[in-house]
Amino acid sequence: MRRRALAPLLVLPLALATACSSSDDTPQVVTQPASETSATTGPATRATGGATTAPTKGTPLPTSQATAATSTRAPVAQPLTTQAPGKAATSEATPAGTYTYDASGTVTYGTTRRDASGSATLVVTPVRNGYQTSTLQADSADTEQTVLVRDQGSYLASLHLTTPAFEKEFRPSPAGLLLPDPARVGTSWAWQATSTDGASTVKTSHRVVRTETITVGGKAVETVVLQSKIVISGDVSYTADVTTWVVPSLRLPVKDHTIGKGTFGALQVTSDTTSLMRSTVPA
Repeated sequence: MRRRALAPLLVLPLALATACSSSDDTPQVVTQPASETSATTGPATRATGGATTAPTKGTPLPTSQATAATSTRAPVAQPLTTQAPGKAATSEATPAGTYTYDASGTVTYGTTRRDASGSATLVVTPVRNGYQTSTLQADSADTEQTVLVRDQGSYLASLHLTTPAFEKEFRPSPAGLLLPDPARVGTSWAWQATSTDGASTVKTSHRVVRTETITVGGKAVETVVLQSKIVISGDVSYTADVTTWVVPSLRLPVKDHTIGKGTFGALQVTSDTTSLMRSTVPA
């Protein structure tokens, strides 16, 4: 069975941030719904982050068409940022292990429409020095993200995208908010960043729109639903509307629906895909 690339939870989800060469150092702005206090004032219901949900939908290009849009990834001279609200919270991290998503939908390359059915594997490492790394693996594209695990939420410190068309890394400083803890309905935030090679910019906006019970692996799970807009411009052009369902207690994205479109060289790509986790228990 073919595997396809999912979006990091920006999303990230699913899911992008500032590099050492970036001038985008403005922290993300979090807006609370009326009558609510700041969403980053302390623990309550656990929020998302880990993988993201998450989170840019990387749609792999056919190898024969993937040479038009390439960029050289510049070396990163400085370490990952430690700038994020709250205190380190290892106990709030996503359980380490391997998770599997099943996908459905369609992807169109130019005028060729293809079935996007397949699977992808998410490998989550234990927390080390306050950071947790997750890698979403597909046949032709990998997405690796490193997250600062805090008691006030999960924050993206690095996003590394590897596809046949391009390779990019984004390093936010301060770290980009993935989802606050607690994740209150109506809370919204946004941030933007530049790639380490200085050639691409990503802008993201996010909102917690509702809570919902869905079935994962035959079991009912409680989720918060995040609506995100992702726009990448520069030498890579991509726009996506992403809905991500996250289990707050695990900080784990279990479902996403992405409608995306992009231009890679002369090739236009559009997609409408849904991914669902097989089980919230890692292998």
